[in-house]
Formats: sequence, structure tokens, C-alpha cells
Amino acid sequence: MVEARHDAGGSGVRSWFLDDSGLDFAGCDWHRSAHDDRLIADRLVPFLSGLPTGW
Repeated sequence: MVEARHDAGGSGVRSWFLDDSGLDFAGCDWHRSAHDDRLIADRLVPFLSGLPTGW
């Protein structure tokens, strides 16, 4: 989807790969745990901070 949008001239769509290494999936029914949420947030924040949002 991102590639198609960029091919059409759009530049406001981005993708981010969720690296699930180190996640324990210890939440209920193999969902992510609070520990996993923290790891994901720590990985996602730098990506979001680098986007040209003007925020």
C-alpha cells in the first residue's frame, strides 16, 4: 500500500516494521504483555519522532 501510494505521488504514508524480537507475549491468550508494550513503545517513538509532522 505504501509503495502504491508513493508511486501515485503521495508522500504522507509511511510503514514501520514491528520487530517482535524480545517480546514475551505473556499477556492473556498469548497477547502482548505490559513488558511487550514498553518494548514496542521504545522502538516506535524514535520512528514517530523522525516523521515530518510539524508537531
